[in-house]
Order: sequence, then C-alpha cells, then structure tokens
Amino acid sequence: MKINRMSIKKKLQNINLPRQQPLPGYSSTTRKMKTIRGSLIFSQCCILLILTFLLGFSIYTYTCEVLKTRNRKAYDKILDSAEVIMDHTLSYYKDVSRLILENGVVQRELRSGKSVEGDGIFMDNRLFQVLGDELNIYANGVGNIDSLYLFDNEGKIFYVDSKIKSMDVRNHMDYESIQKTDWYWKAMGAEGKEIFIGYNVLKDDKDTFSCVKVLNTLDKQEKIGLLVLNIRCDALNTVFKSNTEEEDVYGIFYHQSGERRLVYQSGCEKESGKAVLADILENKEQDYEVTNHICQIENWEMLHIVRKSDIFREAKQIRLLIIILGMGATLVMAAVTIHQVYHITRPLYQLREDIRLVGDGRYHFDHSYQTDEVGIIGQEFQKMVQERIALKEQVQEEEIRRQASELELLQSQINPHFLYNTLDTLYWMAIVEDKENIAQLTRALSDVFRISLNQGMELISIREELKFIEDYLYIQNIRFDGKFMTRLQIDEQVYDWKIIKLIIQPFVENAIYHGLEPKMDSGSLQISGRVEDRSLVIAVEDDGVGMDAAADMKKGYAMQNVMERVRLHYGENAKIEVESRSGYGTKIRLYLPVEKIKTDTLEGGLDSKSGKQ
Repeated sequence: MKINRMSIKKKLQNINLPRQQPLPGYSSTTRKMKTIRGSLIFSQCCILLILTFLLGFSIYTYTCEVLKTRNRKAYDKILDSAEVIMDHTLSYYKDVSRLILENGVVQRELRSGKSVEGDGIFMDNRLFQVLGDELNIYANGVGNIDSLYLFDNEGKIFYVDSKIKSMDVRNHMDYESIQKTDWYWKAMGAEGKEIFIGYNVLKDDKDTFSCVKVLNTLDKQEKIGLLVLNIRCDALNTVFKSNTEEEDVYGIFYHQSGERRLVYQSGCEKESGKAVLADILENKEQDYEVTNHICQIENWEMLHIVRKSDIFREAKQIRLLIIILGMGATLVMAAVTIHQVYHITRPLYQLREDIRLVGDGRYHFDHSYQTDEVGIIGQEFQKMVQERIALKEQVQEEEIRRQASELELLQSQINPHFLYNTLDTLYWMAIVEDKENIAQLTRALSDVFRISLNQGMELISIREELKFIEDYLYIQNIRFDGKFMTRLQIDEQVYDWKIIKLIIQPFVENAIYHGLEPKMDSGSLQISGRVEDRSLVIAVEDDGVGMDAAADMKKGYAMQNVMERVRLHYGENAKIEVESRSGYGTKIRLYLPVEKIKTDTLEGGLDSKSGKQ
C-alpha cells in the first residue's frame, strides 16, 4: 500500500500551532536593552580579548620558534667549525704520540724487557736516562703538553712531570689499580689508536686532560707499553676564539658515567657566565637555549649556551605591541556593541534550545515565536517538526497494516492441519499399495514441514535440526538419483543444545544446487559440529565445482537472510566464513557463541508470535 504524501501534507497545513504570549519581565524596552547590552558587551569583549591573546600568543610563539631555529642553525654551523678546529688541534697530539711510538729507542728498550730491573715501580736508572734523552723533547718542547707517562708491560713507570714528586708517583700510581679503570680498558679496546679522556687520568688536575695510547711493536703489533700524554686545556683556546660574544657561553664537555664533565669553557670571564655553566652541569637548562653538538670523538660534546631572555628580546617587544593594540580594539568594540540590535538574541537562544531538544527526542513545544525575522524561522522549524511527526506516525501505521495483511494472506494460503492430514493420507496409501519409496518420501516431506513450523517456536535443538537436514537430503537424493553422499560428524555433547531453526539448511541447499548439481560425477557433502574455544563451529563442506569469488556467495538472498538472523540473535560475536575454490569445492563455517546457546537451551524455545515460552 502506497502512502499519499500529498494528502498528509494538506492535512498538516491545517494544523494551527498555539501562539504563546511574550515572557513576563521583558516588557520594558529600557530594561531589555540594559540586560542584553551588558551581555553583548561582556561576551564580545571577552571574545576580542581571547582572540587578541591567542593572536599575540601565536605570533609570539611563532617568532620565538623562528628566532630559536635561526639561532640554532647558526650555532650548529659554529659548533661544526669548532669541531674541525678541535680535531685539527687534537690531531697534533696524536702525531706526537705516534712519533713516540715510532721512536727506535722506545721500541728497542720496551721490547728488551730490561725495565724490570728498576727500583720499585720505576724503570731502572739507565733506561730512565735513555728514555729521558729521547722523550724530554716532546714533554718540554711541544706546546701545552703538561706531562708524559710511559708504562711497560710490567707496570714500570717512566715519566716527565715537573709538577709532581717521585714520592707522590710511588704512592699514588699503582699499575694494578690503573688496570681496573674504565679508561685503561677503553685504550686496550682501541688496539693502538689514540683516545682522548676529558680529564687527567693519573692525577687530580682540572686544567689538563689525557691522551692515552697502547704502544705496540711496529712489526707484530704486540703490546709493549702504555703512553699517557697529559695536555693542558689551554690547547683548546683556538676552538672558539672567533666566536665569543658578550652573552654567549661555549663549553666542551666529556661524558663520564652519565654525567657531563667540563673540559674547557669560553665566554665565562664574567660571574654570569660561570653561573650559566654551573646550571648546565646541574641539569638546570629550563632558562637557557642549549645547542649541543656530539663530537666524533667518543664521549665528547660541545655546547653553546645562551639565556632565552637574550634571544627573545625582539619577540617580547612584538608581544607588548600586540597587547596594546588588542586593548584599544577591545574598547572600540565595547562602544560599537551598545548600538547592536539586542532583541535578536533571545529567540536565537530559544531556537537553539529547541534544536537540542529535538535532537534528544522531544517533538512537542510549549511556546511559540513572535513574528519578527528570527521568530518566522522558529515557527517554520516547529512546523517542520510537527509534519515530520505526523508523517512518521502515518508511515508506521501503514507498515503495521501491511505486515498484518501479508501474515493473514500467508496463513490463509497454507493450513498446516490440512497439509498434515493430506501427507498422512498419502503415506498410508503408499504403504497399502506397497510403494515403500513413495511412503518414505512422503514421511520425510511431512517431517520437514513439521520441523520447519516447530509449533511456532523460534529455537530448535541441534538433534531436531539435523533430523530436518536428513529428511531434506533424503528428498533431494531421491530427486538427484543418489548423486551425492552425506556424512555427519557432530559432537555428542551438542545434540541437545538449542539454536535458531533453519540456519543450516540454506548452506546445505547452496552446496547441492551450486556445488554438487553442476558436477559431472557424484559428490559428497559433510556436516560437522564441534566446540572450539568459546564458539560452536558448524561446518558444511562439499567437493563440488566451487567458485573463485567466495564473497559473491554471501550476496545471495538465503545467505543474507541467515547472516541477518544470526547477527540479530547472537550479536557481533557470531560470524560466517566462506572458503571456495573453483574445481575443489566449498566450505562454510558458522561460529555461534556457546554462552548464548547454553542460555537459550536453559530458557527453552520462544514463541514466534508472542516472544514467550
């Protein structure tokens, strides 16, 4: 039955919406203007202040980021150049250590092993004198080398150091203790390469750092000793010589045990510069803009440090200008707002409230709108809602009448008792006439019809569903002259579980008509049921012709009907999987949640009309 929308529209046009009197308390124009004027001034001034603040904050943030990025790029280039200078400076001391290694006297005397004849921890006097003649030129003649220490494989020491007495060396430089230090094993792991340690490894001297090198034989690369050059930190003066500005602080740090250790500093002539470095060493970096540069030398790092307040001076000036302009614009906006039309606000708020209520499901209004521009919009909105309600109710009534008519038509076409009696008569006539095949076929058809109706119950036991499938397959096998075999593999524990009826038969029907019937020779059909995890898995598998596009099978009416029934009854935990391959057959798996099945089994079947047991 079609709905006559034009007639409904004409009826709705005759509905008169009630008109409501103006709300009390707003009859005085002066009072209304004062109230709304204050609201408008306050709201718009707040909006302007917020926008001014957001604009100022955005511009200030953007300016800070631009300045930060620009300065960071500049300082990155400075630190890159500084590392090149530092590498060149340290390469000079690498060359010194290599000259000492290649010295013939050093190679010969350390390989001879005669140093063991020395006094205590020192090499013997002759060797001390010989090495002194060769190495004093490096210790005293090379700029910024503070001291030189040479250890043989037995731990005997030769040194050139004017700042320490031999007694102090004897008391504090135990070779066994040295062999337990991290820097010693780093040198051993370097296999003859020079390593730079950002502090004096042999004594407490903040003004020096060490270059350590394992001495190997030139031919076989066998260890014959250990060289420690202690270099004055002043050797790094040239690293930042051309980049010292008044506010900038540069530092070269060495990482030891997760902490920074200052090796060299530049730009710290003032107390403020020293305070900056002290904060950085204590990890108080929140007030500074720090540009770090990890050196290629292991554990070494360069930092450029400057106070954020020094970088962002220009951004602060821009922020101040924006605040002044924003305050002036706010005052102008407050003056303009007084002259705005105040009476449009209340109907607008009322219209917004009506829209919200309609969104919440309310379709009746206890007020009306005036006849101004906004009031007309409100009246049209209420009219539209009322028309929608009337049309929705009309459609629902027509749908109910249509479904009732279809049900009555279906019930009038088939009388179950008449069909039962007819099939029973046919069955006994076949028995009397000794037509066993006809009798069995009639009995199977009678059982199929009886189970499909199921006395109006929606749920059926798996045992009864399988009996229905067996009768259905018996009829089909007679029709197709025994073309296919059927195997049932169902776990015993699930036979009495109840499921919604007629959800397996569409899969069996698809297997027969689309899989086994087109096959040239005979085929087989297997129905299995078992419990996996928390699901009852019912599988229908055939060895028919199959198909490459298994997804197309789900588009059929019967499959979609079963999928919809399963989804509505068992929820999202239920699913259907289809596997098919052309020439090999098709397999359909139906997954039903066990918890829901057990609940249905305990509660029993549902009446298809009333929904009660």
